[in-house]
Amino acid sequence: MFSLKFVFTPTYMKFSLNLLKLGIIIFYLFFAISCRKECKSISQNSWKEVFKDQNVSFSNIAFYNDKVGFILADNKNVVDTLRGRQFVFKTIDGGSTWTKIACKFPTVLDGARLIASYNENSLVALQNHLFKSLDNGLTWYNIDSLYIGSGFFSIHIIDSLNWILAEGNDISRTIDGGEHINKVFLTDFGAPFTKFTSPTANIIYASGSINQDTYSYTFIAKSIDTGLTWNLIEPNPWHSSNSNMPGIYSIQFITADTGFIFTQEGKLFKTTDGGYNWSIVFSKGNLNSSKCYFLNSCVGYYIDQSQIYYTTNGGMTWIIDNEEISKNTNAEIIDIYFQKQSFGIAITSDSEILIKYISN
Repeated sequence: MFSLKFVFTPTYMKFSLNLLKLGIIIFYLFFAISCRKECKSISQNSWKEVFKDQNVSFSNIAFYNDKVGFILADNKNVVDTLRGRQFVFKTIDGGSTWTKIACKFPTVLDGARLIASYNENSLVALQNHLFKSLDNGLTWYNIDSLYIGSGFFSIHIIDSLNWILAEGNDISRTIDGGEHINKVFLTDFGAPFTKFTSPTANIIYASGSINQDTYSYTFIAKSIDTGLTWNLIEPNPWHSSNSNMPGIYSIQFITADTGFIFTQEGKLFKTTDGGYNWSIVFSKGNLNSSKCYFLNSCVGYYIDQSQIYYTTNGGMTWIIDNEEISKNTNAEIIDIYFQKQSFGIAITSDSEILIKYISN
């Protein structure tokens, strides 16, 4: 009977050890390349002004895709006619150039708190009522003229017909472009939901805050069925310590489970379990206003008055990204938007539109 024996000579063992080392090196190189691909270095201080109109005050950015986008603005001059009290600025080339459109609402008392886009030419506007425009914001009509309520504060567009609406301190849903609106989540909060973030087609998070001099309370709700049903989240460490979650300036989920919030205390928190547990990542302190926007788990931005800050390590450290522009002006950054790995758009209190191109 024959038996097969392996003889581990010093040469063979040395070869095996070198092979193991090579495998480990290849693994770490692959890991490093993968991280670098996601957290690639994005050139700093590359914001530039592409448009300025000193007669308007910009308020919010709403892009439909990587080419078509809109910005809402108010006229700085007193206007008593139907047209020209508010404006929509439109781009069809990813923010490089903009066209000014004077809005005409049904009455002089109507207007928009914010706008959202659901196709290349159509917009919805929110305030005390819902308005729709089919001609890029030129003319508007009231969708819900019989509506009596506390107004609309935020919107999440699923498609041209399906919208999720923050209606006062409740959440509503429409499946026919606003013609019929049904409340799907009722609360007794003393403040409205004001923010939506949707990392996947089915999962949507909504948040709002009550903020007073000595008291703040934040509430977060989650839907896993495209807004049909909602559940409140009791986030830790605040829930377990019987304390209130601080007011938030910004909330964003980049995956179903991973999300970030920037609080009014100037602290950045991160969750990796869908919002149930949060850990502090960064503390700035003395934060005046902020909107946070992460491109992925590493690269992110936030705004604080006239500054845009930038991170490549998940928010642990930040550097000023618009230094070349901000050193010449104290204008506040009003809103910021990123089209993933393509470009960023910012609007300022001195009526500027800024753009930053992101190299791939």
